[in-house]
Order: sequence, then C-alpha cells, then structure tokens
Amino acid sequence: MAGLPLADAGPLLDRLNFLVRSDCTTRNVFKARQLAGFSDELEERIARLEAEEELASIRPPLDGRQVMALLGIPPGPLVGKALAHLLELRLDNGPMSEEEAVRALRDWARDQGLSGPEVGGPEAW
Repeated sequence: MAGLPLADAGPLLDRLNFLVRSDCTTRNVFKARQLAGFSDELEERIARLEAEEELASIRPPLDGRQVMALLGIPPGPLVGKALAHLLELRLDNGPMSEEEAVRALRDWARDQGLSGPEVGGPEAW
C-alpha cells in the first residue's frame, strides 16, 4: 500500500484505516501501541488536510470582474482588498446571496472613501 495516494481511496478511506488498525496482530504491546500511534497521526493529518481543502474552496459570491464593474475600478490591489473583505464576511457570517454581497461591497467602498463617479459611486448604484 506504500505509495498509494490517499485521494485514490476516496470514500473508502475511513474503512481502509479501520482495516489497517484491525490488521495489527502483534502481541508485542510496544509495537501495537506504536502502530496505533501511526494510525492516529495519519487520521489527524487527513482530517487537517480535509479541513484546509474545505476552507480553501470557500469563495466570495462575487469575482474580481464583478467587483471592478460594480465599483468602476481597474484591476489592481483595491480589487484584492475588496475580495478579501467579501471573503472575510463569508467566513464570519456564512453563505450570502449575490445581492447581499453587492450591498456589503458598496458599504465597504463607502467606508474606504470610494464614492463618486470615478469608482462607480452612488449615482452609478
């Protein structure tokens, strides 16, 4: 089983780990504890990786093009700051609709002093 990518186990990964634990037939208490520790460590690493992947897959409900269009700004660091703000809101408050994201973006833009026609200010909203 060495070299088998964990992703290849797919939904059977938990059962595979159970099987590995059950396969330890040694009567050597030290070796059995060591093998159980290895299995515990592997399961913890898998859980940590799954959590990181889930977190990495979360996106704000608007993309950079939408942010630029709504605020009337060109590509640049300000777009990244706006997206970071929307992502933070998403992580703190859970899923939001596109309409809620637009309102939040506009509120953020006003707080940043980004009002007026050059940034798609209130008359454009």
